[in-house]
Amino acid sequence: MNLKVDFTYEEKYLRTSRCRKPLARTREGIYELAIKELAKAECPIAAVVHDMKSVYEGATTTADFEGNGEYKMFAEPYRVHNGKFYKFCRASYGAAISTEQTELKYVVADIKSDLYRFPLYEKENLFSDKSIYISDNLSETLNSMQARANKYISLDGELWKECGEPRYVVNTFGLGHNHGGTAMFIEEFYNSNISSKNYFNAVDRDKAIAYAKETAIARGDTDSVKAIGEMENIEVLMPECFNVAPEREHGEGNAFLNLLEDMVTSSNNATEAGILVTLATASEINKN
Repeated sequence: MNLKVDFTYEEKYLRTSRCRKPLARTREGIYELAIKELAKAECPIAAVVHDMKSVYEGATTTADFEGNGEYKMFAEPYRVHNGKFYKFCRASYGAAISTEQTELKYVVADIKSDLYRFPLYEKENLFSDKSIYISDNLSETLNSMQARANKYISLDGELWKECGEPRYVVNTFGLGHNHGGTAMFIEEFYNSNISSKNYFNAVDRDKAIAYAKETAIARGDTDSVKAIGEMENIEVLMPECFNVAPEREHGEGNAFLNLLEDMVTSSNNATEAGILVTLATASEINKN
């Protein structure tokens, strides 16, 4: 599958042969990117993630996401090819998702997104027939776009994009004792603030549920216990494809946040937890 993309790149030059200070100007181009085409049989479904989503049937434009959505359980297939996971490029608006594929203009914008990290600001284009070309970043620009295009594949005409391996994470909120709560979620990445002990491989659903309930009970979130494990579910179809190993791959999380969580767990009620957290926060601020 080929995709034509218009882009800009930077060219450095000397205004004339008598000048010594290089100037820069923006050049424009059109490049045809290659997106790998595969049959769906070459990219089997490794798992189906069942989660609550705001779903809009048939939405493709922003206007389509106004007023006709339904918050419901949604089944999102995850395919795998050469050890990498892929997810359908569906249209979305904020947290809302569509049953339809996103417009190609958003795919093009994503492919070009790296180009805007360090935009060129030129006062004026002083290039003339007396100017001398020095260099440009055309090759780097094309390589950057193709690298992002390589994250996409076309499956029987559908666009899918590389994503992270789905996994479970246990999150806590508030001061414990049913102020906030404890819950289990599905993510595709690690959060540096959260300890590895809170993450679980998709095949370890029972372990994740048990840990989440133990955590809820320990911090007094009794209202959370019953709901844990009732909703979110990674339906694993190809367990051999799941390799996430939190204890080996991830760290211990944010030390200060871990301290606050320990205080919440050791407290007798939310008021006591609030006092301990406030004092610890004030002490941390004073240290800095």
